[in-house]
Amino acid sequence: ATCHVLPHVRCNARAPTRTRDNKAGINRRYYAVHASALVKQGADVQKDVPSLSSLPAVPFVNSRGRIFPNVAEGSGAHVFAVYDQFQNLQFIGFSKDLRNSLRTLLVRVPLYTFTFKHVDLPDIDQQLMMEIRQKWLDENNGDIPPGLAPAGADIWSKPIDCGNEMAATQRWRAILEDLSGRGIEEELTYNEELIKDGLVDVAHTHLSDEERSAMEDAMEQQAGRLHEATVVVENTPVTFQLSVQEYMRSKGGVILKCELVTPDSETTHTIVLANSDLEQYGATEEQLVERCFALLLHFSVNRDTKEKQITTGTFPASYFTISNLEQWYGDLAVHTLGGRHDVSFEDVKLNGELALRGEMATHWDWKRVDKYGPAAEASEPALGADGL
Repeated sequence: ATCHVLPHVRCNARAPTRTRDNKAGINRRYYAVHASALVKQGADVQKDVPSLSSLPAVPFVNSRGRIFPNVAEGSGAHVFAVYDQFQNLQFIGFSKDLRNSLRTLLVRVPLYTFTFKHVDLPDIDQQLMMEIRQKWLDENNGDIPPGLAPAGADIWSKPIDCGNEMAATQRWRAILEDLSGRGIEEELTYNEELIKDGLVDVAHTHLSDEERSAMEDAMEQQAGRLHEATVVVENTPVTFQLSVQEYMRSKGGVILKCELVTPDSETTHTIVLANSDLEQYGATEEQLVERCFALLLHFSVNRDTKEKQITTGTFPASYFTISNLEQWYGDLAVHTLGGRHDVSFEDVKLNGELALRGEMATHWDWKRVDKYGPAAEASEPALGADGL
């Protein structure tokens, strides 16, 4: 059978980094987000094993498009919990090879595998691992996650059964297409023996010492680029980690490449800043970028739109301008971008005449009020203030 793989996506080379000095403590905190707790044999589960709520949620796919959990040095077994995009617990599993376990589950159940949490053990200890799982289940109010329930166990624990090789090959291609929207740049290959029997599963791969070292170095370098930011939107602090790198500069402004890291996701974005934006809001490039991302996080905007067709109802989070934010979020965007956070969205709606639109915003605020095309005949044009 022909081996189908997900092609690599090449990133454009970036210009030299322009970031502010990072505090070492922030870098260490970021790197710790990707590390895990090492539970020693004979540990007291209730005292020595971290609760699920205390462990960081790590994205299945990191900002480099890789599946690469940062396991504790010297570990030989793992207990891990899997969450969907809404942070609902879906599965608790055991593994001797966490990276390949995550790759397998991402292919089998991509809709329910977005973040994970894990603890590491020096060696396999079935009793201890079972006790850790039970502690986490108790923390989940005793509710059995779908991946452990009888109805869902086979979906999580067995390859996808498509009936025959042709159907399995088609299913594999569909899976790769779906996963490309998740930003994966890692090569995924199907299990050649299983696909002959109509079963779909990803082939396990093992990283060489050089490959593992390169990925660990990349994670440390990313940690060195990131800084922590907190911006208040509608009197609510929004905290995240961010790196800002100059991509292209002209007389009229700059294009910036940014990495945005939150506990449940890592995404990359391109922002276009005009010199007039900086003058209008009296902010530095970095301040304005931080305020942009705070708005997106505040409104829970879908951050990964690279592979998706942008519709009129989708904010172009992967590539946007300040004007995009102004047009989507109006006066609240104007307040936030200008560094003001003492006015809520409701205040802006109720006191529109007193808002900063007239003082600060310089964009055209076009809104379609009439229908066009075949539906135009059935619509009545909106009347102006004087009934005209």
